[in-house]
Order: sequence, then C-alpha cells, then structure tokens
Amino acid sequence: MAFEGGFAVRAYSSSAVIPVPDAQVSVTKTDDDGNRRLVAILKTDKSGLTDVFKLPAPDIVNSLSPDGEGQPFETYDVTIYQPFYYTTDVKNVQIFDKNFTTLPVELIPLPEDANPAIKVQRVDITSQNL
Repeated sequence: MAFEGGFAVRAYSSSAVIPVPDAQVSVTKTDDDGNRRLVAILKTDKSGLTDVFKLPAPDIVNSLSPDGEGQPFETYDVTIYQPFYYTTDVKNVQIFDKNFTTLPVELIPLPEDANPAIKVQRVDITSQNL
C-alpha cells in the first residue's frame, strides 16, 4: 500500500470504566456499486483493545489544502459484536494517509433475556468539511 492510515478499536462500557474483551470487530468497505466487502476481522484483548489495523487511504496531499485533488480520506464501516452487549455499527470512519488513531466505542450491556442477534446500535460519522 503506497498510502495508508489506520486505527485500533477500544471497546468499553460504563463510561470507559470497564473494558470489553473478546469483542469481534469487522471492518468493511462499500464499493462504488454499493456492495460491502469485508476488509478485516479483529478481536479485542482483555483491555478492550484491538491491534492497529492499516488501511488504504488517499494521498495526504489531498487533505493539506482546499485545492487538494481528489478525496482527502477513505471511509470504512466498523461493526463491534460481543454477545453480552448490543452490537454497534459505526458508519463512515474516516482514514487519512499517515494517521493512526484509536476508535473508542462504548458498548451497552444487553438485558439478560435479550437476543443479541437483533439488537444494533448505530453511529453515523459525518464527513469533515476540509
């Protein structure tokens, strides 16, 4: 990959007090035809963190000035699943060239009798106005 950025996911609950281990993190990319493609599957450790995952991103020069040619960032969708919490979908995570960060995601515990397959919390990230 000539140009890349990336992130790690930090899954937690109770206002960042309790880490959520063993959460499955799926990263997908929607192509121009509207098809979703699986890019990666990660898992959180006992601290609620995944490894840093590198992803393709447009050249950094596109985000350094208003005259940049082309898109300044690439967008990906992230789904975090852990059987004792609501599944969370984070849409339009923005990845910039040469930038690596942590995506914090607060997971909400499920009630004891809930079916985790049908419960989803969705977070939409609006594009930055560069």
